[in-house]
Amino acid sequence: MSSYPELTTSQAFKVLDNMSNAGVAVLTFSGGEPLLRKDVYDVIERANDSGMLCTIASNGTLMTSEVAKKLAKVGVRRVEIGLDGSVAETHDFLRNKPGSF
Repeated sequence: MSSYPELTTSQAFKVLDNMSNAGVAVLTFSGGEPLLRKDVYDVIERANDSGMLCTIASNGTLMTSEVAKKLAKVGVRRVEIGLDGSVAETHDFLRNKPGSF
């Protein structure tokens, strides 16, 4: 468990509004794993509606065609999936998840 709590949705919206007002043009959602956040689609949509180009960096374990469609719908323009090795054995070992490659 993190020693710092996650932002609430309203706190995240306030941060996004401040970023938009400051002229932030590109915002990458990363983590940990951003798809674990229950309100990730709402937060991304708010950023997109504020004029920011939104991207997401994920470990890919929660990525499905449905998730990809939702991400596109709320305004994600690029998805980055991390690979921790060029072969399954290396990647799976480093992710501690057999079959994640």
